[in-house]
Amino acid sequence: MVHFSGYCRLCEAQVPSRKRLSWNETILETKHFVVMPSLGALVPGWLLIVPKNHVLSAALLSPRMTNELVQVTDSVVQMVTETYGPTYILEHGPALPARRVGCGVDHAHLHAVPFAGDLRKRAEAFLPTGSAFVSGSLLEAKRAVDRGEDYLFIREPSGNAFVATHHNFESQTFRMAIATSLGMSEQYNWREYPQAQNVDATLGRLRDFAKRQRSNRDLVRTGVA
Repeated sequence: MVHFSGYCRLCEAQVPSRKRLSWNETILETKHFVVMPSLGALVPGWLLIVPKNHVLSAALLSPRMTNELVQVTDSVVQMVTETYGPTYILEHGPALPARRVGCGVDHAHLHAVPFAGDLRKRAEAFLPTGSAFVSGSLLEAKRAVDRGEDYLFIREPSGNAFVATHHNFESQTFRMAIATSLGMSEQYNWREYPQAQNVDATLGRLRDFAKRQRSNRDLVRTGVA
């Protein structure tokens, strides 16, 4: 259950009456997380991993919730990789509400994105001066938030994870890097380009995959749900 009294798009997405919108449909669900298509998906297979409760960033999750997030993320990576190819996990992590890096969505969400190429290298071109990706986990991201700095988190298909920190990231940094690499740089903004055709394609392929995954591996018994 969501415990948040203000307006939040990702809290609203979990309200049953709003699930009639394709980008709010649940593909996978555990006790504390839902997985849904990403509005503005620049490629088919782009998913969001979203805590059910309102929390600002993944770095602020409790250790127990972080452990569950890791399990959910591994399941999502397997699903997307087997269907679309090598998959990155990304997060734009604000230290405080209403920061530019959050693009007006102050509810933690990790992106699972199939992408053929070195996305970390492409994203480096969009980092502000003085920021760089260094090897690290969400623990390093939490330290950044404790310092009042925003962070960008990227987990590569290899499993290696990196964090960049700064106080003045541009909005939608990873989206800009992906859109530019695809030759559609003007379409990076999810608010202006919802990419509904990619959302529908994602649902069409991954709903059935997720059903088979649930039947083959009972998430309840593994302690995830």
